[in-house]
Amino acid sequence: MTRLYHNFNIKSKRKNNLGWFDNIFSYNFYKLFIKLKAMYIFIWAVILIFIIWIFFLLKYWNNKKLDKKIKKDLEKKFKKISSWNSSKEKIIDYDKLYHKILLALGYKWTFWNILKKKPSQIKDLNKIWELHKLRNKLVHDFDSYSETTLNKKAIQYNNIIFELLFHI
Repeated sequence: MTRLYHNFNIKSKRKNNLGWFDNIFSYNFYKLFIKLKAMYIFIWAVILIFIIWIFFLLKYWNNKKLDKKIKKDLEKKFKKISSWNSSKEKIIDYDKLYHKILLALGYKWTFWNILKKKPSQIKDLNKIWELHKLRNKLVHDFDSYSETTLNKKAIQYNNIIFELLFHI
């Protein structure tokens, strides 16, 4: 019996025995607080990453569509350019039309800057670069190209724009 009494005295002789208040400032409670704080920061980080992901998803959504009215206007311009005889003028205006189509799809800046972004609507980017460089040479240089070469390139541009414009 004395042993029981002795154990009771050991428990009651603790310093600063304040009950529940003592548990709040204990080491275990501090560890729990740090874990909760870390979880709180982690949850906010996940929410922030999710919001940024949604922002980029909406901003760079690949399934861009043309407005019906704009599409009809661009189709009229395409048919008008296709009826011209000069291949040089066709290539220059096909380039302008292609740029207008990309602008209508929501891309911004110059044709060169748009092509650097590699739009998902362009199937063969290298072919577009080649035709755009040819257009720049036709406009800025005095080099002469044979009408058959220009005619082939105009037909290539025609096919690319037709595919882009009528299959969006």
